[in-house]
Amino acid sequence: MEVAGAAGVGVPPPVPVVSDLVPLRTGDAGASVSALQQALRDWGYGLTITGVFDPETAAVVTAFQRHFRQACVDGVADPQTQAVLRALA
Repeated sequence: MEVAGAAGVGVPPPVPVVSDLVPLRTGDAGASVSALQQALRDWGYGLTITGVFDPETAAVVTAFQRHFRQACVDGVADPQTQAVLRALA
């Protein structure tokens, strides 16, 4: 969850270093994708949990990145994007 800074500007939480995560992208499938979809859904994104990293998932990851990870907005759930999501959970 974002915390309001002294000037009322949202400040993202610190991002932990997570070395056990692999990038997830369009075409990937399995438990890791389902967990990502569930975490995004829990955060409030309307997302169907299919276990497949489909175009809908890529669009939601892009929206998440636009809000919480502007340094790289590409729709790929790279380790840093996943770490930010974990930190917010």
